[in-house]
Amino acid sequence: MLRRLLVLSVLLLACTAFSATAGAAPANSPRADVIPATCDGQQVEFIVIGNGAFSPGHVAGTTSVFVPYSIDITVTFTPEGGGEPFVESDSATKPAPATDLMTCDINFSATFPGEGTVSFVGTVTGFFTPR
Repeated sequence: MLRRLLVLSVLLLACTAFSATAGAAPANSPRADVIPATCDGQQVEFIVIGNGAFSPGHVAGTTSVFVPYSIDITVTFTPEGGGEPFVESDSATKPAPATDLMTCDINFSATFPGEGTVSFVGTVTGFFTPR
């Protein structure tokens, strides 16, 4: 169960952390998650929906979209009540060169009652639209 939860958490971040639709009010989607980040010293919330490591993420409260180029994330699962934490890292980069990129830091955690806490720490590099 612990391994399945960790794999699910890694997939949640790696495959959906930066995907969203440009439709109206994506935060109201039942599948939407909010991922806080710090980009160039400024707090940003990405609304994540869908699946794809390099899918764009809607920036909450704006019409802007963040298009990721590379991702470097470490996921740590700590079981409820103690126990040995499980740590897994993932990184990926698009093969095409990109310019004018910004790096966003991610550092947040989510608690699943009866299971434990999953924390996500790392960076995502990309650009905001419009450029």
